[in-house]
Amino acid sequence: MTASTADSEFALPSPAEVLSGFAVLIVAPAIIAFNTAAKDPTLRSWLKQGMALTEQSREAIAVAQEHWEDLTAEVQAELINDRQIATPPTARLTTELQTIAITLDVQTRALTRGWVDLKTLVPLGLGAIALRQLLTKGLQLDAIPWYVLLWYAFDSFVILNRTPATITRDEPPER
Repeated sequence: MTASTADSEFALPSPAEVLSGFAVLIVAPAIIAFNTAAKDPTLRSWLKQGMALTEQSREAIAVAQEHWEDLTAEVQAELINDRQIATPPTARLTTELQTIAITLDVQTRALTRGWVDLKTLVPLGLGAIALRQLLTKGLQLDAIPWYVLLWYAFDSFVILNRTPATITRDEPPER
């Protein structure tokens, strides 16, 4: 937009130019004040003290966090110990069956020189029976259907080869 006067013609500034001019008028004194204050030794010393205080606070928080983690680990260990004391002893039959299974597993591993154990043989055996049922009887449902045996094979493999979790509710976290 242009306006004309008797003396000359001139262009009016756009709204963006007007806003940028106001921004310069507002921000320029702040920048000048900051540059002047940055040279002040008192401000520099306060800034250094603030940074030192921040670093000391971080160190104190890290030490407090370490003490908290130690305390929670001790409390968890005590709770586990209390639970173990309160847990009734395992039934004698269960203990005997576990001992027999472990003995058979060790003997199987020794006979196969570590290639096979019972944790692998039981699911493979059930899987072989399921495959035999499927091949001889087809998909018809008999006394023990093939899919049930296949499920037992899979389930026993998963259960027998379960790896313990790194952290459980009953165990304190490892350090």
